[in-house]
Amino acid sequence: MIKEHPCGKEVQSQELDLVDEMRIVLCDDDPRILAQLEKCLTEYFQINHLPQPQYARYLDGESLLNSEEKVDIAFLDVEMTGLSGIHVGD
Repeated sequence: MIKEHPCGKEVQSQELDLVDEMRIVLCDDDPRILAQLEKCLTEYFQINHLPQPQYARYLDGESLLNSEEKVDIAFLDVEMTGLSGIHVGD
C-alpha cells in the first residue's frame, strides 16, 4: 500500500511503520534543557501528525555511552562536565 509521506514523497506503508520504533536520545547536563527539548520534539511530532518516538534522557555522556540504548537520533550538549557531546558522538 502506498501512502503520502509528511515530507511529500510516496512510500510503502511498512516504511511509515518504522517511525513507531524511533528512539531519540537527549543528553545534556541541565535537566531543564532536557525537558524543554523533549517538549519541543513532542509538539513537533503532534503538529505533524507523526507517531511519537520513544525518548531517553541522560545527564552526562558517560551514562549514555554505558547504556545499551538503540539510538536513531541523538541530541548532544557540546559542553558538558566529563565527556562532551563531541566526544560522545565520536
